[in-house]
Amino acid sequence: MKILATLLAGAALAHGLSAQTNLLTNGDFDQLGGGLAGWGAFGNAYGEPSAPPAIDPRSGTHLAKMFGNFSGGFNVSGIFQSFPAAAGETYTLDCWSRHYSGDPMVGTGAPNSNWVVQKIAFFDAGGNEIGAGEGTICDATSPTDVWIDNAPVSATAPTGTASVQALILYLQPNFDGGAVLIDDVEFFGPPPAGPTYPGTGDDVELATAVGGGAPSTGQGNDVKAANGGQLLEVNISSPNGGYDLAPYWLLAQVFSTATPPVASTPGVYFDFNQPVLILAGFGPSPVGGPVIAPGNGSSNYYLAPAGLAGSSIMLQGLVFSTGASNGIFAMTDGHEIQLN
Repeated sequence: MKILATLLAGAALAHGLSAQTNLLTNGDFDQLGGGLAGWGAFGNAYGEPSAPPAIDPRSGTHLAKMFGNFSGGFNVSGIFQSFPAAAGETYTLDCWSRHYSGDPMVGTGAPNSNWVVQKIAFFDAGGNEIGAGEGTICDATSPTDVWIDNAPVSATAPTGTASVQALILYLQPNFDGGAVLIDDVEFFGPPPAGPTYPGTGDDVELATAVGGGAPSTGQGNDVKAANGGQLLEVNISSPNGGYDLAPYWLLAQVFSTATPPVASTPGVYFDFNQPVLILAGFGPSPVGGPVIAPGNGSSNYYLAPAGLAGSSIMLQGLVFSTGASNGIFAMTDGHEIQLN
């Protein structure tokens, strides 16, 4: 078991953790044909193809350009994207900006001369803005002809939030000239709802059922209660067929329900200083160990143990494969069976 622990730890740590996903469509202005596809825009806001030195994208071949409307009095140009949101969720907006010396902004910035902000705005179900966070990313005092790596802006949705917008806004109090260039915008929100004990993200899936029900998996179905003596079904499958007929191990460990496990290494929810039970996959056999059946996968059946109220059993399926994302093994999500 120490050899197994070493293999799992080394491979999982080498694989590392996944990055956040940018919520924006066409955040670099190079997708969907380039320009402002996927964005809402108003005033003097445009998607522009590369044309140095005036239009010099930070990456790719397109960027966004904005300037004032010259309408007299305070006016705004901008681009934005909207998303559903809920109270308590935190969002972060980040972008790069450029101030071209051939079309410079003048003055001292807000509130008397032009300035540019990145803004996160929250709206209620009636479309009323009820909260926001913003930061200035460019004005006449900004350096010219270099891409500016702006500090990210974060904001948390207040009570009553129904939607959120990521905005880049060019504000013109009077008739001052000048433009701003924007590229590589990123907008991050709360991670999508996922499993309680996520595995390695490979094409192997664990589903469980208590008392003869249909096996289920995923958030809300990966922590179940069982009384002593109830039938417990544990199914391992390969939804996309990548691990059909692959030998697998089914591992289990008992722990206190009051202290749920944390990943000993990414995707592995066992304390290898404590006993780990091998429920399937080992033992002498003239035909080898169990394999993942195509289609609905393979199931193992057990009786939930009695006399362990207050304890839980962690279950995970393991397949050794050089085709796994970490090059050594694929691990299913973990399922916790709470014993009554």
